[in-house]
Amino acid sequence: MIRAILVEDQSLVRASLASILISNGVDVVAETMLGAEAVQLVERHRPDLMLLDLALVDMDGVQVLRDLRMRDLKLPVLVVTGAGTAYRLRSSMEAGANGFLPKTASPEELVKAVRVVVAGGRYLAPGIARDSAGHITERQQRILEGVVYGLTNDQIAARLLVSRGTVKLEINALFQTLRCAGRTHLACEAAIQGLVTMPREQHPLYKDAV
Repeated sequence: MIRAILVEDQSLVRASLASILISNGVDVVAETMLGAEAVQLVERHRPDLMLLDLALVDMDGVQVLRDLRMRDLKLPVLVVTGAGTAYRLRSSMEAGANGFLPKTASPEELVKAVRVVVAGGRYLAPGIARDSAGHITERQQRILEGVVYGLTNDQIAARLLVSRGTVKLEINALFQTLRCAGRTHLACEAAIQGLVTMPREQHPLYKDAV
């Protein structure tokens, strides 16, 4: 029997996932809403699988992935998230995720994804896989974060050690990629799509920007 841990901050979603898994022969050995507890639960229970949300109450799920891999905990991780964007897909996979599934997926697709990643494969939801072609670059992501946090182009440029003109060009590129008409629209769209989830006070580049 597959033994799984759920890391999800919404209790109703967590209960729904647990119900689907249990009804399909998966033993849910532990649940938590906190990313900080996830690694401890893995070390305690040694499960076959983790189902992980990205937007947790205390930290970004990508950091949970990085913490697992830093401790050489190699269990498969299936990301199940509402932030199903190309950038989040890429950052999750780079951090060590084995699968990526939106919360809108059907129970049948969830079970399929679980079995694929536990068997050693990778699972990408078809729609997300198609959308991943036009992703946001790493520098554009840092600039987007600065915009969401309310920084000016000069402040962002100083933090990233690039010119103000470079920041302006990258923001214009983000307007095209995310189909936004202006800076405020860009910040709103980033929030809606879950592209920026880390609180500013936790961001290594922007936490002390004035």
